[in-house]
Amino acid sequence: MNIIGAFDRSRVSELQPRPNSVLVMITSVNSEFPALKNKSSWDDILQIRFDDVENGFGLKDKKYKPMDMSDAKEILDFVIKNIDKDIFISCDAGLSRSPAILVALEQIFNGRDVSDDWPHYNRYVKNKIRDTWFKRVWNK
Repeated sequence: MNIIGAFDRSRVSELQPRPNSVLVMITSVNSEFPALKNKSSWDDILQIRFDDVENGFGLKDKKYKPMDMSDAKEILDFVIKNIDKDIFISCDAGLSRSPAILVALEQIFNGRDVSDDWPHYNRYVKNKIRDTWFKRVWNK
C-alpha cells in the first residue's frame, strides 16, 4: 500500500491525481466537502463526516460527532478495496484527522510507525481505526 500523504482542504482541491490513485476526504458534520478540480481523475473517492474531537470532548451536549466504529470500518473497507492504489487522505486542516488515518494505515498495512512525523494527529481517530482493524481480524 502506498499512502501518499495527508492534505488540508485547500491543497486537496488543487491536487493532480496520479494514475491509480484514490482519495479519502473527511470533513466535519456541519461542513461541506471542498470542490475538486479533477474529481473525475480519481479512481475512487470516499467522503466521510466526523468531527475532530478526542473521546469525550464536546460529547455531553451532543454538539460534535466523533469518529465511530462504522466510520472506521468504512475507511478500512475503502482502503482494502483499493489496496493496490496510491492513497491520498484529506481533512479540513490536514493536521489531525487525516494524519491520524495515515498513521493508523501505515502501522496496520506497512508495519511502520510514522507518528513522529505528525505530532498533532488525533489519537482517538488512530485508535478507533486500529481497534476496528483488530476486531475485524480477530473476529473472523
